[in-house]
Amino acid sequence: MQATTCILFLCRRTQIGSRWEHRRTDGSGIADVVGQVVESVPPQRLVITFTGPDDEPADGPSRVAFDIEPYRDIVKLTVTHQNIDNQDYYDSAAIGWASVFANLKSLLETGNVLPQAPWEMHAELRAASMARNDPSHH
Repeated sequence: MQATTCILFLCRRTQIGSRWEHRRTDGSGIADVVGQVVESVPPQRLVITFTGPDDEPADGPSRVAFDIEPYRDIVKLTVTHQNIDNQDYYDSAAIGWASVFANLKSLLETGNVLPQAPWEMHAELRAASMARNDPSHH
């Protein structure tokens, strides 16, 4: 099964069971996060599993639900990330999601992503997280 990159409903494949992965943009080809589509109700809801490519959490992978609903003249996006198994992963996910949505907001409002990657403000945490999935660091 071919992997697919998912960002909300911008997926090429949102069928239940479709694989997705988040690959680095540095040309290394390293996937830091992988998962499968668990639920898909376009354009209202997408639920995916979310884990490191070599992680096998005892309680299974975490799940991320994206719920999109109209709210008056705007759209409400609710992101729920569940089954996070430790504090380091929680901290990393919290910073990661804030960065993703800061960039998404800029893109939607201006047509451009932010001039600097927002996750660079948390360089030490990001470096530790990325090192876990980079074979050259093992």
